Amino acid sequence: MQKRSATYFIMGILIVLFLSSLYFIYATYRIDKESVIQNNIENLRNKILITENIYYELAHLVFETLFIDSDFEALMHEASHAKTEEEKKEIRYRLYEMSVIEYSVLLKYNFRQFHYHLPTTESFLRMHKPDKYGDLLGDIRPTVLETNRQQKEQRGFEEGRIYNGYRYVFPLSYKQEHVGSVEFSTSALAILQHLKKLYGMDYHFIISKDVVDSTVFEEQREEYYAPCSMNPDFYIDLKATDMEFIERISSEMDGDIMLKKCKKQFDAFEPFCCCVKTSSNKYYVTGIPIENYSGNKVGYILQFADNINSFDIIWESFITRLIIVIVIFTLLIFFTFIYSKYLINKESLNRLETISAMSVTASHEMNQPLQIMLMHVEMLETSDECGEECMKRIGKIHDCINRIEGILSKMNNLKSIALDDYTESEKMLDLEKSSKIYEDDD
Repeated sequence: MQKRSATYFIMGILIVLFLSSLYFIYATYRIDKESVIQNNIENLRNKILITENIYYELAHLVFETLFIDSDFEALMHEASHAKTEEEKKEIRYRLYEMSVIEYSVLLKYNFRQFHYHLPTTESFLRMHKPDKYGDLLGDIRPTVLETNRQQKEQRGFEEGRIYNGYRYVFPLSYKQEHVGSVEFSTSALAILQHLKKLYGMDYHFIISKDVVDSTVFEEQREEYYAPCSMNPDFYIDLKATDMEFIERISSEMDGDIMLKKCKKQFDAFEPFCCCVKTSSNKYYVTGIPIENYSGNKVGYILQFADNINSFDIIWESFITRLIIVIVIFTLLIFFTFIYSKYLINKESLNRLETISAMSVTASHEMNQPLQIMLMHVEMLETSDECGEECMKRIGKIHDCINRIEGILSKMNNLKSIALDDYTESEKMLDLEKSSKIYEDDD
């Protein structure tokens, strides 16, 4: 009984250790997976930052080359002092003719906008849309407002009346007089194309629906944006998206799986990295929120990678560890069970040997007195002195001697130990059950 209790105790310890090992393996897998996720997020964030800095340096070089003590600033001086719309129109035409070559060069380097503003933040000339002018930008374009207010360059992502992009706005001065500002901006498309060229993955840009609806001209909104199937709270920038890829991904996705997987991060505008399975492939989607100039998060750059080895490695490592632990503990439990059976059988065998030895001893020690008693009984049976009543008593004595011999015979032939209750606290050997196996074998 004690050995059985010890076996159960050991089994319990093994089960606790097994469950603890499973928890440790799973916790390690979660930590490793989170580490890979954070690495992917940081890598994409750094890629975006480095790429955006390249465009800023190029914009800064263009400004220093063309707009310091130049005819451009002289024309902006005239525009800032123009009294009539006719004067502004004539200056705007000359400024456009003077800037058209520079604008064509900037387009080759993926700049989307070349935009002049008056000191009042009034849009004076959009090289990308020369027929759109005269609207005040101070309420929707903090970079333009702060450049003209502080007369210092400003940079950041912003949604405009027509385009969104990374804006680089520089103050213009003529003879130490502030005469407005000039803006160069690159689109999200330029950033994505640069990333794809360097890293060979698919990149896409989505932007908050609220930001677009409150800022962009309605006709441009319909032309440049489309609802995002991955999340209805966002628009797809049609100029910065491979629509064929997005439509294929959306059609292969299981409903709104992207929204379900990343809803918490989407709702909180947090970075994320998750695995999205389609009917034909598996993608690891990493999203980095894009902050505008004011520090508000307004969109996401998404990276679709169809092969990130790190995730596969940690998953395979998790499965391998799990299999090893299951095999080890299965073997331990199996051998513990076998060993416990061995100990129990050994204990039973020892007890059986002890009882058998006692039976042999009892048989040896009692057989001689029994034979003597039997001899005297037989002598009395042949005696003429014993009457009928005496013969009856001798018969009973003879039966008892035979019974004792039968008991000794059963004790000598024990093949197992079968116990029965003698009292509430004591057990006794059940000779019938203990010798029954032997008899059955015969």
